[in-house]
Amino acid sequence: MARVPDDITLEKVGPGNLAECGIGCLTNPDHIGHQPKVQWLEQRFKEGLRFLLFRNKKG
Repeated sequence: MARVPDDITLEKVGPGNLAECGIGCLTNPDHIGHQPKVQWLEQRFKEGLRFLLFRNKKG
């Protein structure tokens, strides 16, 4: 099994930390698809969705 570097963390993303953690695939809030994706995720969070995101000190 591969070793995960010490500066990598696994975070559970939900409605309380989406702005801090970001979406992953759409990092630029000015991108045309960013706001629709955020709205979609907010609706899914109401349904109970959470996802895991690997992060490093850069974000």
